[in-house]
Amino acid sequence: MLSVGFVALALTIAWFGIRINAWYGGTLGGTAEASSLIAGLSMSADVLALPLPAAARALWVRQPPRRLRGGLGALDRHHDDHSDGDGRVRRAKHR
Repeated sequence: MLSVGFVALALTIAWFGIRINAWYGGTLGGTAEASSLIAGLSMSADVLALPLPAAARALWVRQPPRRLRGGLGALDRHHDDHSDGDGRVRRAKHR
């Protein structure tokens, strides 16, 4: 039951943070139209900032990018691979 309280508290803080950023974004516009546009952009950025780190982690765990999996050495290891035009890649021999 304590975790439900923490979730409710976190959502409440997030809601007020989004509202405060929308208000501040609204104060930056020179006209009413610009104010509403900037306020909407501020809210959109905040709403996206909440789930994006968790989604990025989930995608990273499922399949990390190949170039970063082996470190930067993976980029240098095959830089001299080539194809003779027949679609088959010839691996260079390393010393």
